[in-house]
Amino acid sequence: MNMDESFESNKLENARKFFANGLNEFERVDYIAAEKSFIDSLKLAPNRLSTLTNLIATLLKLNKFTEANYYLEHSLNLYPNDEVLHLNQGLFNLKQRKLNYAITSFDTAIRINPRYAEAFNNKGFICDRLNELSQALQCFTSAIEIDENYIEAYYNRGNLYLKIRKYELAMHDFEKCIVINPNYEDLIASYLATKMQICDWDGVDKFLEIIKNNIIKYKAITSPFRILSIVDSPELHKEAAIIYAESEIPEDNSLGNFILPARNKKIKVGYYSADFHNHATSYLMVEIFELHDKNNFEIVAFSFGPNTNDTMRIRVSNSFDHFYDVSNMSDYEIAKFSRNIGIDIAVDLKGYTEGQRAGIFAKKCAPIQINYLGYPGTMGSDLYDYIIADKKIIPENQIKNYIEKIVFLPDSYQPNDSKKVISARKFSKKELGLPENSFVYCCFNNTYKILPEIFNIWMKILLDVPNSVLWLINDNHISVDNLRKNAIKKNINPERLIFADRIPLDEHLARHKFADLFLDTFPYNAHTTTSDALWACLPVLTISGKSFASRVSASLLTTSGLNNFVTTSYVEYEEKAINLASNQRTLSEARKTLSNQLDNPLFDSKLYTINLEKGYYEIYNNYLLGFKSKHIYV
Repeated sequence: MNMDESFESNKLENARKFFANGLNEFERVDYIAAEKSFIDSLKLAPNRLSTLTNLIATLLKLNKFTEANYYLEHSLNLYPNDEVLHLNQGLFNLKQRKLNYAITSFDTAIRINPRYAEAFNNKGFICDRLNELSQALQCFTSAIEIDENYIEAYYNRGNLYLKIRKYELAMHDFEKCIVINPNYEDLIASYLATKMQICDWDGVDKFLEIIKNNIIKYKAITSPFRILSIVDSPELHKEAAIIYAESEIPEDNSLGNFILPARNKKIKVGYYSADFHNHATSYLMVEIFELHDKNNFEIVAFSFGPNTNDTMRIRVSNSFDHFYDVSNMSDYEIAKFSRNIGIDIAVDLKGYTEGQRAGIFAKKCAPIQINYLGYPGTMGSDLYDYIIADKKIIPENQIKNYIEKIVFLPDSYQPNDSKKVISARKFSKKELGLPENSFVYCCFNNTYKILPEIFNIWMKILLDVPNSVLWLINDNHISVDNLRKNAIKKNINPERLIFADRIPLDEHLARHKFADLFLDTFPYNAHTTTSDALWACLPVLTISGKSFASRVSASLLTTSGLNNFVTTSYVEYEEKAINLASNQRTLSEARKTLSNQLDNPLFDSKLYTINLEKGYYEIYNNYLLGFKSKHIYV
């Protein structure tokens, strides 16, 4: 071997060493070190395919999109028929929310290699996001058929089954994941969420402890929303949100770090949501959109959800000065567009709920960013300047558990629609399956909010009030069976649990008159459902805890003048529910109080809008003066 050959051999050997180091660092999730090792390797072997593909994957993990795009273009020019490069290009487009481009890239990878499980899985993930659910299911299944131990495909398919309410199939896929790797990502939380939907409480305490331990000890990424319904701990909620935010919505300065105030003639407020249709958020917000002072505020909607063209979609879209459908735009494009049209205050109505686009806020779409209504908790990120609440929702001793500064509204934080219609349809107890002479307790909350502790108390209440029944929502046949089985275990005749089918909202409100008392869930209260009950003049009995989600009903009841229906313990809640069954006077007085809706600030949308706008004015003026965000007391 001559000197030149020896030199080249040493270069290649060192390139391989750097490459091996990069692989190890990537495996240890040290992406910064991996990036350096892969670049050092490329300096010695510039066009080595394996190094290029792994460097691109690393840059995508680091959200270094400019650099990733450069290496992608360079690599694809050299290796146009490499399926891994096309997969990486698809992941790049996915990160940019260019979903249709991403699908094209994954399809190209599949065309090159028809047995490329990872490409099928990622295509399925996007189809799921685009609500093309049958196509998504087909893709996940194809990935699993290629690789029967492909945990990510099982996990994604399980979440899809959960979304379409095929709970038994979701359980099967999550249980398969647990066999493969019980520590996989957010697996246990997804599995527990499925069990809660069907009221299968076997092992709930064990799984909850695993989730707590994963968050506190291992800083595991866990869906913050799923934590809210299973534990009343603002500290844990905050920690889960911080971990999730650091991983999933890291600050992105690709549009620049600082935004000068637009100094519009009107304060320009942008509302961002996927729920501008027949959805709880729109039911609550629509009249606020309509009542905004359009002489001093310019109200703009950014809709990234489906265009359902239903009655609420039409009403909401007509209430804005400008209504933009941005569902086909990337987070980057939406944030840039928001800046270009001069949004002063950006309001995230989704938070960490399904369909969220917190990535828009990571790019700083406006100088002031607010977490409001959709997600009952902290976003765990200082990308959000404020959260809108009230003093009942966030008492002084809990302020420390919120990253955002708080805008305290004077009554309840929750808006309402004073135009909400109650159907004139005439129901009968017989038609609804209710015994004629019974005391009717009800809870119309989603089944995932029913924890075993609260259900056991309900059964004690039924035991102590013999001539009573419990009226629940028929969410799915498995939960109905499980709830009845659990009733039997508590010596309650399962026929005393009566299940109501879902019907249109106006008709659902009309049948509230046949209930005597609404029993709230804990720790995740009824939210919109409490407002519905109060609007229909049905008293709600609640437990007020420590967290945002556990204090909403207390806020609504106190604002409505029914603070005597707010309890602070399981024991007090149980005793009060039993006593009220024989105290028709108290219930009648409560109904009378609720019937005076003109005197109830909860349903005074004009007053609410004025107070909300006062908060916006103070936030905006504080910003113009160059002051840091601070708590606002309207």
